[in-house]
Amino acid sequence: MVRHVGGLSHGQVFEQLVLNRLDDPLPLLYLEDWAEMRGIRELYGIPPEKLNDDRIGRALDAVAPFIDDIEGAVVLAALSRFNVDPDQVLWDTTSFYFEGDYDESDIIKLGYSRDQKKDKKQAVVELSVTAKEGIPLAHRLLPGNASDHKEALQNIKTLQKRVQKKDFLLIGDRAMLTKPNLTALIGKGLKFLGPLAGKDKEFILGIPEEQFVPLTYTTARGKGGCAAVDTSYTFHYNGRHYTCRAVVVKNEELCKQQRLTLNKNLRKIESGLEKIRCQLNVRKYKNPAYVAERVKKVLDGHCAGKLFRVILDGEEGALTLQWDYDPGLMEQQERLLGKYILVTSLDREAHDADRVLELYKSRHRVEDRIRAIKGTLKNRPVFLQSEERIKSLVLVNIIALIVYSLIEWVCKQKRFARSGKHALFMFRMPAIVTLTVNGHVNQQIGNIYPSMHYILTALKVKPLEISDMDTG
Repeated sequence: MVRHVGGLSHGQVFEQLVLNRLDDPLPLLYLEDWAEMRGIRELYGIPPEKLNDDRIGRALDAVAPFIDDIEGAVVLAALSRFNVDPDQVLWDTTSFYFEGDYDESDIIKLGYSRDQKKDKKQAVVELSVTAKEGIPLAHRLLPGNASDHKEALQNIKTLQKRVQKKDFLLIGDRAMLTKPNLTALIGKGLKFLGPLAGKDKEFILGIPEEQFVPLTYTTARGKGGCAAVDTSYTFHYNGRHYTCRAVVVKNEELCKQQRLTLNKNLRKIESGLEKIRCQLNVRKYKNPAYVAERVKKVLDGHCAGKLFRVILDGEEGALTLQWDYDPGLMEQQERLLGKYILVTSLDREAHDADRVLELYKSRHRVEDRIRAIKGTLKNRPVFLQSEERIKSLVLVNIIALIVYSLIEWVCKQKRFARSGKHALFMFRMPAIVTLTVNGHVNQQIGNIYPSMHYILTALKVKPLEISDMDTG
């Protein structure tokens, strides 16, 4: 990484790539233009023309074999420098899609798209961050068709090695807490928290409504309306029974949202059935088998289809179609609205149901980081074909995300800025002012505000001074 090519080390090039992600993310093709506009020559002593395609490509190639080592060193330095204890870790995955064929790629594959781009090949990025600060700890680049639930346990091994501890609490989503994974977590004595994969409806329906106890938990917007039952969950897997703690949560706000969705789906189904009824006994709709097939398609198109009782009666050419709701299933559906099961290894005495829900809700921090990768740091578009270079470019985004997360964390602590994005915008305001007096050239940084100095001090970064600048 210290090798110099064309006067620049790979580290210098990589640093500029990270800086570009934070400042004004652009395709690598335009890095020279960005460097010219941002005064990289004056600030870093790097001629913009040296940040060309070929030089960037060589740097990405050089980084690829050392991705884990580089990320590990940066993460451990950040944790040590800012005294961060990764005792609670959030886990999630996201995907980013590519334009092009990538027929020979082992990474760029068709798969479940979080970007709603089902026709695009993609790669999956697995991300783990600290629950309190949202600082990235580790990432893995996975094939676009990777299964989240199969990757969760491998992520634990990566984290244990990275943070050099085994007793952290891993907080995940439904993809993590499948029964096979839950079995392994319990067997290994690992600490975990998250929603149970798959809604065990019978378990939830078996809990009387009067057992739900109101919680004091409120969201950042001051919304509450949650209740819970703190109980145990027993399941069967591979011939054995396992038991863990379960907090069954009832969220009134979620209940309202799900009821709106349910009513919308019910109306869609009824509209589809009414459309069929209006066409009965005309052309193809004279045939009972054809009509039955159309009805089945309407019902199967929505999960709410099972709530209907549909009666198709009569002979060919004289068919009738009627429907209503199954009262028993509708009552069960109503009782399920807004409820989910949190399974955890946390002790009840140290972590009551309120605390369990609060810890789970901290998942918004990893979701915020994923939004930052896709939005503020713009991990797309990617025009690279080499898998090794793609891996290195993902590392660029992760290192940038670490810096972004540290900036946002200290700004919120000190109330210097509303968000990391706001802080980054502030640092786009300074300008390099060049004065020529009697043939003597003097350069200085202008448009500096006190808040910028406060942020740099909080980050333990020495503010740039005029004497530090290379004006040659």
